[in-house]
Amino acid sequence: MIEGVGLLLLISIIVRVIPSLVGTSIRIPQRAIDLISIAVFVNMFVYCFFSEASKEAVPAALAFAVILILFRWNLLVTIFASTLTFVLSAHFLHL
Repeated sequence: MIEGVGLLLLISIIVRVIPSLVGTSIRIPQRAIDLISIAVFVNMFVYCFFSEASKEAVPAALAFAVILILFRWNLLVTIFASTLTFVLSAHFLHL
C-alpha cells in the first residue's frame, strides 16, 4: 500500500508542484493541465477506496459517499467529514 501512495505522491509532485515552482517553456493547453490534475485525483480516489474497502467495506463506502456528496465544498471540510464517517461507522459496526 505504501508503494502505491508513494507513487501517487510522486506523480502529483511531477504533474502539479514542479511545473508551478519552476515554470515551463512548453506550451501546454490549460485544458490538458486540468485533465491531468483530475486524472491524478481520480487515480488516488480509486486506489484509496479499494485499499480501504478491502479492510472495512461499509465504512469505506460511507466515507467515500460523503466525499462524492461534498465534492464541490471546501476540501478540508470534505476530508474531515469523510474521516469522521469512516471512524464512527467502523467503531459502531464492531461493537
